Amino acid sequence: NYIHGCQSNVVLGASPVDYSGSPMKNDDGVNRNRLVGNENNNHVSCGTAEPEMRGLYILLTMNNDGGMEVLKYVGKLCEQRPEIFRSKPVQLALRIFQAKKEHNYARFFSIMKSPSTPYLFACIMFKHVEQMRKIAFRIMSRTIGYRNRRKDTGEYIHINDSYPLSDLVELLCFEDLDEARAACRHYNITTKEEVPASGGDAVDLIYWRASD
Repeated sequence: NYIHGCQSNVVLGASPVDYSGSPMKNDDGVNRNRLVGNENNNHVSCGTAEPEMRGLYILLTMNNDGGMEVLKYVGKLCEQRPEIFRSKPVQLALRIFQAKKEHNYARFFSIMKSPSTPYLFACIMFKHVEQMRKIAFRIMSRTIGYRNRRKDTGEYIHINDSYPLSDLVELLCFEDLDEARAACRHYNITTKEEVPASGGDAVDLIYWRASD
């Protein structure tokens, strides 16, 4: 069967080959726009990047049925095509799936911004960015710093509460300080510009507990 694939011969990673091992090009006049080769010569190293396609499928169905569709899919894949299951793209997709399912925002964004993450994988991850940032704000606002009540006045004081806004930009893949500051306002998280006690330029700080 012939179905439309990429319009460009330039791909990320190894150049695509048919199941027979012969190169696949859009301009060869025979295999134009061919995506899948002959299944009679099925092998993990042939075909048009089957591991990548399997990985993309996992990422595109992460939310289906609360993640059960992915679990059933990879269960069958492990049993029927173990060489594909163990491939780097499929294992990467599973790490992304696990990070999202476990609300591990640090791992999720670390994978997304890694130079080794394929471009299409990062694009699909981006549609989950808003949800993962919301999870990050909820967790960080509950776990960073703490409040202590003074016995003499009953006043609450915030301890170890400050967090550099620039660190949040790096952690959650914001474009810049302005975008991160706008997100803090959206979630009612307090930010202040202050001059460090040691002197120097003013820095933007987040005060998580002061936002309670």
